[in-house]
Amino acid sequence: MKLPPKKTLERITVSDVIKKAGIVRSTFYNHYEGIPDLLDAVEDQTIYHLFTMMDQFHVKKVHRRIILSLSSVFIRIYAAISP
Repeated sequence: MKLPPKKTLERITVSDVIKKAGIVRSTFYNHYEGIPDLLDAVEDQTIYHLFTMMDQFHVKKVHRRIILSLSSVFIRIYAAISP
């Protein structure tokens, strides 16, 4: 799902998301408390998929540490831009 590139992360609203996803507001709120909660879920899913891919390709421990470091950087960036 792509949102308009003109909006910064801080300006994306629930209305933007539900319109683009084609769902009603109550469906959104059945799964998330708000945009920060949605971003947390996206982050969790991204990290989960990274680890799943690593397991499928039998990534060496050194590469696993690199991915963990990158994940840590991603989490810090997210924390810095979160409201």
